[in-house]
Amino acid sequence: MIRAALLGYGYWGPNIARNIEWNKSYKLTTICDLDKNHLSHAKKLYPDISITTNADDVFSDKTIDAIFIATPISTHFTLSKKALLSGKHVFVEKPLAATVVEAKELVDLQKKQKRTLMVDHTFIYTPAVTTIKTYIDRGELGHILYFDSMRTNLGL
Repeated sequence: MIRAALLGYGYWGPNIARNIEWNKSYKLTTICDLDKNHLSHAKKLYPDISITTNADDVFSDKTIDAIFIATPISTHFTLSKKALLSGKHVFVEKPLAATVVEAKELVDLQKKQKRTLMVDHTFIYTPAVTTIKTYIDRGELGHILYFDSMRTNLGL
């Protein structure tokens, strides 16, 4: 059982919390957010978890194996780095960092710490994307230099 914490319970955090809870390999133990209203809502849905406004509580908790980060982009690098340095596996919403230099530093640190660093790309495992990847892998589309697509819908 992987004991996990979530940093950020704003726009996307509730989706991540729900998916952690649904996965039988994980146990959501802690949610951290600066907004106490977000934490109040989380506590109603997950009464057995700990809540905190201080991310350092999560980094210092030796019982937490992995940290999921769903915070503003400007915080991704700092929070991911602190999580890796505290010996945690990290799942971070895209983008990994604000710059290539920051992203490279996180990848290098992840290798040094021997921890998993995963960046979420919402649709990477959807049937449309996996089908396109299959065509590319089989060479059916020729030599691909660049690929761009657009997802359209009526919501955000």
